[in-house]
Amino acid sequence: MRRVLPAAVMGVMASAVVAVWGGLGLLSLPGLALLAIVAPACAIAMLWWAPWLPFVITTAIIPFPQAGVLFPFEFVFLVASTLAILHLLRTRSPWLMRSHPAEIAQFAFVGWALFSGLWAIDGLHLFLGTRRMLVGLLAGWLALRLHAVVPRRHWEISVLLAATVIAGTALVRGLTSGFSTEQVIFHRSSSTDLGWGTANYIATLLLILSPLSLTFLFSERSGATRLLAGFALTSAAALQIMVASRAAAVLFFAGLFTQVILGLRRRTRWAALLALGVALAIGLATPYGQALIARFSNLRDLGSMVVRIWYFREGWLRTTDNLPWGIGLNQGIPYSDKLGTTDIHNHWLVVSSELGIPGVLLWLGVLVLLFRGLRSLDPQPDLAPIALALKVSFWLGLLHSLVEPTFQGVQYQFLWFWLMFGAIGYGSAAAAEPRVTASSDR
Repeated sequence: MRRVLPAAVMGVMASAVVAVWGGLGLLSLPGLALLAIVAPACAIAMLWWAPWLPFVITTAIIPFPQAGVLFPFEFVFLVASTLAILHLLRTRSPWLMRSHPAEIAQFAFVGWALFSGLWAIDGLHLFLGTRRMLVGLLAGWLALRLHAVVPRRHWEISVLLAATVIAGTALVRGLTSGFSTEQVIFHRSSSTDLGWGTANYIATLLLILSPLSLTFLFSERSGATRLLAGFALTSAAALQIMVASRAAAVLFFAGLFTQVILGLRRRTRWAALLALGVALAIGLATPYGQALIARFSNLRDLGSMVVRIWYFREGWLRTTDNLPWGIGLNQGIPYSDKLGTTDIHNHWLVVSSELGIPGVLLWLGVLVLLFRGLRSLDPQPDLAPIALALKVSFWLGLLHSLVEPTFQGVQYQFLWFWLMFGAIGYGSAAAAEPRVTASSDR
């Protein structure tokens, strides 16, 4: 019964979410009735028999389009968070009230961002920015305590599922769009559009997810986990070439090669480097690969680099014109200047222009403490490969945020803090175990 029930609950809950979002409608009477019947029953079953299920479902439905003001994964994540808090209260977990320096820094950063709403000029964009910040904050808070709710393998499965479904859905979208290969290449930004993110945004999500897929592929985990990791990594690599996002593709393959060199044993390392090199050569020989190469020399595509420099200049002017406090959280689009509704394409300039000098200093503190948290995992043999993968993700994400919108998306906010704080949380729990055992032996 314990083996069958989780799969049954997951199937029923996923079917209900699909039915409500895809057909009945969230606010329709049938949709509300279905949720009223299914949700409580599934919640009780998951709380007692399978507390890991909602977290797996959350990442598995990330590709679903937005309905109203929420994405389906946000709704399920709120349910998962509620169940996790109930579980922590029921078990009287000491981790409920413990904190990490990076978490405190994130609370300070988000607190300042919300405070900046006092001088915001547009309430709707303030609401959207607040929602995005709170999703990242809740993802970090819960991921840090997830070890007290579910075993680490379920967090790992949630990460692999996120990489698999995002890459797989975008690939299917591109291959079944009805476009020819030439049309997919020409309309690359829209041919893989999932309704909430164009090609470059999909590519940047996979950029931070793929290093862990590589780690799990070469680990001693189960065959099913390694098979899923291999599929996720292959799909992500194929999509990077298909969408031809220059910065993301270069960083993606550079990150993989760096991770293989630093993280694998010598004999495995050379085999992995050879396999990566052959796969990259085959990918670049395809029409999609040739289109990617052409984007580095085509005058029309090179023009986008010049346009980004113009974006940066206007972003800097927006920053200096509103020192020291900034224009307020998520007020860039309604702000009246030459950028209009265009994103700055540089997260540091977004932070400096919206949250001013305090925002920049607080965000720098979050990043420094997050990286220190990842480094603290290095002495733990079981977590060191995961720490290396996430340090690669950390730097790839930050580099890509210099030229693309990244943290401006709610999916990116969720996944970034889910990855970083998840690993730190499981590492903190593992490090605390010897101390607990030692104190109990006295």
